[in-house]
Amino acid sequence: NTCLIHFIKRYGSIMLGRIVVYSISGCPHCLAAKATLQQNGLDFQEIGLDRFKPFVREWVRENTGKTSVPQIFFNSEHIGGNHELQEKWNSAQTRSQLLTILENAPDPDVPLVPDPKDALEADDSDLPQDEAFTLLIQADNQGLFHTNKKEWACGRSVGRSASGARFLDWLQQQKGLEEAEALHTLHTLLDRNLLTTQDRSNLKDAVIYRYEPPEKIGSGLNTDYPVEQGQQNTNAFLVALNIRKLILKLFTRYISEDGKQVDYKGMAASEDWDQFKLLVAQLQAAELNSLSREERLAFFINMYNVLVIHGTVVRGVPTTMYSRYKFFSGVSYIIGGLSYSLNDMENGILRNNRRSMGTLYMRPFSSDDPRLELAIDPVDPRIHFALNCGAKSCPPIKTFSALEIDEQLDLATKAFLENDEGVSIDEDHGVIYLSQLFNWYKQDFGEDRDKILDWIQSHLGAAQHKADAMARLRANQAFKVKYLEYNWDNNEKK
Repeated sequence: NTCLIHFIKRYGSIMLGRIVVYSISGCPHCLAAKATLQQNGLDFQEIGLDRFKPFVREWVRENTGKTSVPQIFFNSEHIGGNHELQEKWNSAQTRSQLLTILENAPDPDVPLVPDPKDALEADDSDLPQDEAFTLLIQADNQGLFHTNKKEWACGRSVGRSASGARFLDWLQQQKGLEEAEALHTLHTLLDRNLLTTQDRSNLKDAVIYRYEPPEKIGSGLNTDYPVEQGQQNTNAFLVALNIRKLILKLFTRYISEDGKQVDYKGMAASEDWDQFKLLVAQLQAAELNSLSREERLAFFINMYNVLVIHGTVVRGVPTTMYSRYKFFSGVSYIIGGLSYSLNDMENGILRNNRRSMGTLYMRPFSSDDPRLELAIDPVDPRIHFALNCGAKSCPPIKTFSALEIDEQLDLATKAFLENDEGVSIDEDHGVIYLSQLFNWYKQDFGEDRDKILDWIQSHLGAAQHKADAMARLRANQAFKVKYLEYNWDNNEKK
């Protein structure tokens, strides 16, 4: 085949072997590894751990000692993750060794290549098509609505308007709708409060206005659109799952092929971004008090991760300590009529109203704050590894669910700790290096240094060599704990 011919021409030998990449969708480190293989003419078979039954993920863990992705095999030899692949490929000696492996036929049983019948039912469906809303966005993008002085209509402050006749003509002439269809579309948008007018008796002669949120609603990033009729007191958890699903698709679409950059500006300019904003607007009326502890955990982890992306699209990437403080304290959603910033979600809800550097060492909520009723008690320290992804690998989970939250938090924790940006042991110099997360949030992990180290050792999972090395150092009592510099590098496309 073409790949085989290319391989022979490039490397002077025949590629009989097989490269297998275990990954998950949307993982930037998986993309980086695949890009390196593709750029060097190396064919590979990708197996998505989020696409197959759990036994595949368990096989990878048992045979690599890793829970993070990607994990890469050349024939039956485990190469490591993206970091290890890049290191080995950039060295002439180890690159030659990798190519030599591929000159041999693979073991048919190692690594595991699952049968397609063991694949999970793929949820690749988009949200239901919202034709009326899509037409509204297209009309807006084509300049049908013009800015005018602030007026009041239907109790709302409005700014941009168009004549009903102009909008109806556009629907018919530009979009090919019949007159009755065009009128029905306009009535639908008015019913949903996406457009407003003072007189619906003769829409051709009326002035129609784009929705603009009342000033009293606050500064939440999810207030660009109204709550849909019939969506009051909507199930917050179900809305959150749809939001997370859509933002992951957007993220996957606008991340570069090598996984190094995200085109946030392109994301913001897409029609899907407006669909996303309409969806997150429904959180304004979401009902949270009926959620179980597990549902609250999954909901706020998912919404925190979504809000980070939303905030980055709207405000850009914070690059200084002060701008990061403003970002995490100022970027917020209105949920159930109350404002939740990133700091509120993390320190107020998920950390049960605990102080942190991000809150200027003050409790986020006062004793009479209604949001305090939703706080997670007791605190689960594993949330820090669901909110923070390691720099060299990703936990093999992208969306957290109430039914599997315990297992998912465990996977995220083990994936973080097994990499050196989480925990690193230097036995020769008697140093245990820990992520800054254990310094910033030490209260969550234990009362003192020994309790924190106990917690880490008990959660190292498959990284037994780290647990053993840590135990040896602690037994000798002659060791130091140092905290690694936190990597604030961003992935914004320049």
